[in-house]
Amino acid sequence: MKKTMIGFTVLVALVSNNVVAALPEGYTQLTYLESTGTQYIDTDVVFGSTNGFSITYQATASFYHQNLCGSRVDTNDTRCLVGSNAASLGTERRSLVYIGWNGLLHSHSTFDGGWGTVSVNYLNCGRFYCRDAVNASLGTLTQQTCSFYLFAGHYDANNFPDEEIIYGYYRIFDFKMTAGTSIIMDLVPAQRDADGELGLYDLVNGVFFTNQGTGTFLPGEEVASLPSGRKAYTRLTYLESHGTEYIDTGVKFTDAHGYSITYQSTTSKNVNHNVCGSREDSGDTRCVLGANDEYAYAGWNSLVIQKSQNIADTTEGTTKVNYLNSRIADCRGTTANLGTLAAQGATFYLFAGHYAYQANVYGSYRIMAFTMTRDNGVIMDLIPARRKADGALGMYDTLNDAFYMNLGLGQLTAGAGAEELPAGYAELAYIESTGTQYIDTGIKCTSNVTIQATIYNAYSVSKHFVGARTAFKQNALGLSFQAESGSQGYAAAWGIDVVYKIVGQSLTDAVGDAFHTFSFGGKTPVLVDSQLKHVFTAQNFATDLNVYAFGVNNNGTPHNQLPSIRLSALKIYEGPTLVRDYVPMMTTNWVAGLYDLKNDVFYENAGTGVFLTGPVVRGMAVTNAVTNGSFETTDAGWTGDYTRVTSADSDVLHSTYIPDGTYVATLAAGAAITNAFTARAGRYRLAFQYMAARSGTGGKATVLLDGKTVETVTPTSIYGWVTANHDVKLAPGAHTLVCQNDGNGTICLDAVELGLIDRIPSGTMVIVK
Repeated sequence: MKKTMIGFTVLVALVSNNVVAALPEGYTQLTYLESTGTQYIDTDVVFGSTNGFSITYQATASFYHQNLCGSRVDTNDTRCLVGSNAASLGTERRSLVYIGWNGLLHSHSTFDGGWGTVSVNYLNCGRFYCRDAVNASLGTLTQQTCSFYLFAGHYDANNFPDEEIIYGYYRIFDFKMTAGTSIIMDLVPAQRDADGELGLYDLVNGVFFTNQGTGTFLPGEEVASLPSGRKAYTRLTYLESHGTEYIDTGVKFTDAHGYSITYQSTTSKNVNHNVCGSREDSGDTRCVLGANDEYAYAGWNSLVIQKSQNIADTTEGTTKVNYLNSRIADCRGTTANLGTLAAQGATFYLFAGHYAYQANVYGSYRIMAFTMTRDNGVIMDLIPARRKADGALGMYDTLNDAFYMNLGLGQLTAGAGAEELPAGYAELAYIESTGTQYIDTGIKCTSNVTIQATIYNAYSVSKHFVGARTAFKQNALGLSFQAESGSQGYAAAWGIDVVYKIVGQSLTDAVGDAFHTFSFGGKTPVLVDSQLKHVFTAQNFATDLNVYAFGVNNNGTPHNQLPSIRLSALKIYEGPTLVRDYVPMMTTNWVAGLYDLKNDVFYENAGTGVFLTGPVVRGMAVTNAVTNGSFETTDAGWTGDYTRVTSADSDVLHSTYIPDGTYVATLAAGAAITNAFTARAGRYRLAFQYMAARSGTGGKATVLLDGKTVETVTPTSIYGWVTANHDVKLAPGAHTLVCQNDGNGTICLDAVELGLIDRIPSGTMVIVK
């Protein structure tokens, strides 16, 4: 029954704001319904000039001509159709979108390979919107003579006797039909429990539409009832948009409504962008908040409250507009009295303005809090949140136990979690493997598993990062990086299907010199940073092998483990259900691994060696850490009158410094200085300076780390310091650093440095204590 899903980030967003529709008993809601070129649904509605529709869909095949929905009367193009036309296929091999409305044909460079929404004359608005990217005015539609189809176009048999139906290969997530300004049909994908029949259920009229063609539809995932209540969500510090996302509150503002919003713009560009609101018409019947090329503003009908000294609002601040019916607008400290707001016909959006029934004037903002009021009471209290059940991001309404998700094209970005971390842990920016570590997730490798990993790769040989398989290209689920025959890139495997993407001349180029998010498996396409890269061949498989991270489980053995790969996040899904939500963390005794937020379990390295660690993001203070700055103290373990402890970087746990100068520390023949210290796992740079004493040469400087010689040098000059640098790897726990003189003459030791590599400022001489 469980069939293809488009991807976890899209799955819940396409269902509805509150996820589960009000289907009657005996029906199960699905994420989508998919056709394979022979199925269609007849809505039994013949379109006229006041009809319109909105449809959210995804094309699953590349064809020059296929129809998603609509009808056509004659060869003179009396029609209302959406489909893919004969334009050139793009780089991702998906046809271009077209919309036909009478003789007008709108073809767009927007590819239909990803999911998106098209609305045509929706609520009689006289415009069409193509996947939130393209819009234009419509003329008047000639009355159609045949009914409106879904998954195909319906051509009048009198004028098209040999071509009555033009089928398509599509997934439909949502469909609404309107007449005038009323919604007359609201279809959601569903399965009838009694007989397993698939179709679209009409929430308005209580009618179940089934396939009128041949073959059978493919079902999406079941939309299970998700846990509710405040404990089902993790509060975040903010949600951030990037110019293509929006959230619909579902509320149409009147003069009695008001709001308070805490936000920050993430761009200083002098462009028009909205953080929230709606606009009724071009005559400024509006309640919007945003900025244009002159000033930040809050609009209430024709009144604009300006704040010119902070155009883009790039600092965090709060604006209140008619909050609790105060009749005052307080735009980040600038206030004005308000007039009367005309009732809005469009609902109030966040991260964009809502104009003419479509998101408009998108913004790039962080929203920290939003409260909506009516008269003198609060009716909505939204906080940025992540749903624990599936990792979905959105705004959680603490008053009404509702969850509002992104309905736009892109993806919202989450701020840090506002809740406390588990006691005894510090969250890390990443953990890094050296080629001998791996994590056993405990999740069995099957065709129902989906993996999402955010990683940075800096290695240049073929190695595996995550997955399991019984053998090469057998029951496989995995991600690897390839360096074959001079070409380099990444490969994703699913079942017997392996896709190789050669995208760079180095593996760093292959994913870019930054962290990138890969998602694949579970019958989803391969996505890199939400961009479609490949659609796997449909297949089913199951194994008894656990999925590994930092290597692949090759029939029970970790294989081809990948060094120098950094992991900042890892999520694993079984169907639509999030079963692992890993975050890099470190314990108080310096053990690094992955903490599963979903099940509150810490996963340590199952291999050998230790993970290297990135900077501490938040959590407990690292043992023996000192504050930034410097101070003098008594002897901290070194021979000499005093030492100075300094920390110029939060990643330097403790530092001991022997001041510059002649005879800072003299080591007679056979003498040694020993320092014991505690370190966390990581790559460190060890540096030291020494020279021959004025009494003459003959000394022999030897530096040992944990009993192993790092370097031995015989100084030959009494006039210049010799500096040596070494990169070393340390396991968590206690260590010993020894500087000794194995020669027959005195030497001088000046300064010693041991700090996390790439984190210590150039020239700093410190030692972890």
